[in-house]
Amino acid sequence: MGCDGMKRFTYIGSLSSWVHVVERIGRSMECEVAIDATVNEDVCIKAYTRMLQHVLYPKKGQQVNIVHEALGEIETAKEEEWMYQLEERQARDPYKSYNRSYELFMEGKVSDALSELGNFTDG
Repeated sequence: MGCDGMKRFTYIGSLSSWVHVVERIGRSMECEVAIDATVNEDVCIKAYTRMLQHVLYPKKGQQVNIVHEALGEIETAKEEEWMYQLEERQARDPYKSYNRSYELFMEGKVSDALSELGNFTDG
């Protein structure tokens, strides 16, 4: 929550200790909007996103947490065509190859990741 005029922001809830990690990763990667995987699940419907970094943060459990960057907004679909357009948008996602190469790299498949990254052109 925040106020543009005052430039003060407050974070509430159990994840407030995680916010500074996401913010620092975002700043170090020079991205405008950094989000975690939970937020990405909702945002990826309305905007293109790409993975930035995997993080093991003990206060958030033992699983690996993924930080994403939210990028350009996806055009909205008419209500009766939303499912068809969702599939079409996923196929046209300019960051699809980038995200896939990141996943392959994290699985230890470096040569496959490099091959997939060759298909990526920055959106």
